Amino acid sequence: MDKSNLSVQQSQGVPIPIWLVVGANWQQYCDEAGVKWANNCGFTGKNGQILLIPDPLQQTRHVLYCRKNNEFWDFADLAHQLPAPAIYKIMNPLSIEEATLAAFAWAAASYSFDHYVVKEKSVFAQRALPGGGDLQRLYPWIDGTALVKEKAVFPQLVLPENADLARLYPWIDGTALVRDLMNTPTNTNGPAAELIQQAQVLAGRHGAVCRVLTGEELLENNFPLIHAVGQTSQPPCLIELVWSGHATGPRLTLIGNGICLDSNEEIRSSAHNLLIKKDMGGAAHILALAQMIMMVGLPLQLRVLLPVLEKSMSGHPMRLDVLESRKGLTIEVGNTDTEGRLMLADALTAACEDGPDLIIDCATLTNAASIALGPDIPVLFSNHDAWTQKLLHSSHMTQDPLWQLPLFQPYARHLQSPIADLNNVGKSSYGGAITAALFLEKFIEPRIPWIHIDMMAWNPTAAAGRPEGGEAMGLRALFHLIHQWVMV
Repeated sequence: MDKSNLSVQQSQGVPIPIWLVVGANWQQYCDEAGVKWANNCGFTGKNGQILLIPDPLQQTRHVLYCRKNNEFWDFADLAHQLPAPAIYKIMNPLSIEEATLAAFAWAAASYSFDHYVVKEKSVFAQRALPGGGDLQRLYPWIDGTALVKEKAVFPQLVLPENADLARLYPWIDGTALVRDLMNTPTNTNGPAAELIQQAQVLAGRHGAVCRVLTGEELLENNFPLIHAVGQTSQPPCLIELVWSGHATGPRLTLIGNGICLDSNEEIRSSAHNLLIKKDMGGAAHILALAQMIMMVGLPLQLRVLLPVLEKSMSGHPMRLDVLESRKGLTIEVGNTDTEGRLMLADALTAACEDGPDLIIDCATLTNAASIALGPDIPVLFSNHDAWTQKLLHSSHMTQDPLWQLPLFQPYARHLQSPIADLNNVGKSSYGGAITAALFLEKFIEPRIPWIHIDMMAWNPTAAAGRPEGGEAMGLRALFHLIHQWVMV
């Protein structure tokens, strides 16, 4: 993109038009001088090219953009490249889906985690906690009526007319919350700090009830596996949040485990150390999904269960013992580094006791899932084919990828134990994501529909709109699924 000798219109001016062009049709948006300018700049309508066309005063009159990959993340790439401060407006007609995803990509591109940087913060990071409904303050980068600050470093976009705000704002807020929680370092993101605080703030904001069981209270309330896994320097806890959007609405239970620190990782390579904080990704996703549901007031009854803990070296570590679960099943601990499924087991059992209409859990559970599908595609398991198809449809509609793997029952043989009801880890290194899901299925009542998402929740490398670090994966798809379920 050639920005030479061009200035951009300031916030007080009319938004700068953006025309999405394809191949040679770019010439219809240019007069003779514009075509000459384009030729001089080497603009040919090739995918990914951007051209800023000046007016006689050498200010940007309009922008031509030939999309790079013909996907919605192209708008994030465009946002990264356009000069600021300035306000832009997409002139081409867009469908509801295109407009909503374009605005989301633009907002996602504006994200930066600079909470600990001693300088002027990004607009995205100025709020202590995401959400709250102050839309002009929270979403200025997609509101062309808002004022651009003199030191703004990110271009603004006039909200496309067709954008579905009932989806757009929850998507942005939920993504921000997941990224913020996962990028926060472990010294301030322990179970007694950020996650509990976030749950309590969300409960207070939306009229929900939040309860926290800590330490020995877990044993007193029959959560022995969560208690056993968390016998370290900081006591484990179970965060429970209950909210009613409608007294007789469907009952949904969301579960996400959060391992906020794992000292087993610290004694490994430095590459593992960099990913320690991502193991609370399941809890981050579920908190964000709960926020999205309450934010728009979906007519359902919501229960959230978040088993969270630190796994630090201590005098009372989890050992290769036999543990009894809330369900009564005994478990031989074959690997102390597969503790996430133990935490989820007690929470899933408690969820089934209320007989909800649907249970969804999210977890950064296995490396096998990301090895199978790469870091960008979470693995989906479900005991209910109809719900699986609905979620895959939502994944397609929101361009939020998920991929189903089977609950292949013959692999359950790998979980057999000679001294207990089952082992917490498969005997084979093959099919690790499947055996982990089969372990969790042991704690689900077969009559209750259940969805399990095993995710990376982390961008190993940066891409347009997706900075390196914590990432929301499957979040838009899950919200779409729930929205369609209760609103249609």
